Amino acid sequence: MERVTNLGWTTKLRLRLPEGQQLFAQVRNEELPPVAPGADVFVDLLNVRVFEVEDAEGHVHELPADGEMAGTP
Repeated sequence: MERVTNLGWTTKLRLRLPEGQQLFAQVRNEELPPVAPGADVFVDLLNVRVFEVEDAEGHVHELPADGEMAGTP
């Protein structure tokens, strides 16, 4: 885990997968044990939203949970 941000009743975690991809998780505080940056954590994915950088300007587009984007094979 790279970063922990308390947002009041929920906490946002910035994670990095072993392959280098970033993952953000938002967890209700009552479900989150004490954690600190650098700790290994395990997350169960629920209500997944996938984002992909689509263009050179860095515009980010949300994809459906199945990863398919309209107009892509």
